[in-house]
Amino acid sequence: MSDFLGSGMDWLAGQRHAHLTRSVTYWRGGESIELSASVFRGQAEVQTADGVFVAIQAVEFLIRAEDLVLSGAAARPAAGDRIEYTRAGWTVSCEVLALAGGAVFVRDDSGTVRIHTKLISEVEQ
Repeated sequence: MSDFLGSGMDWLAGQRHAHLTRSVTYWRGGESIELSASVFRGQAEVQTADGVFVAIQAVEFLIRAEDLVLSGAAARPAAGDRIEYTRAGWTVSCEVLALAGGAVFVRDDSGTVRIHTKLISEVEQ
């Protein structure tokens, strides 16, 4: 018997990657890689070192797990990494971080990784 839900999820992930992505640059230290990512902006809460929850401008990036390769090896998103992209003549910079009570990323069965970030800056080009 076929796995219709799994096949459908894989197909949708392929369609998202083919038609709903933009070029982004993923940075870790001085190393970078160009990726295709779906970008979603919204609000989220993060917890400060004092234990206080604050609202931030959040940006989420959906990428294919196999595309994130740093130093020649598969990598996982890590807190402090940066992602940059261009939107309507502006360079947008974001920092990878864990949302309140969570991880810095979530991976689904299709191999799609949702990376949580906060907006750092928007600079007109």
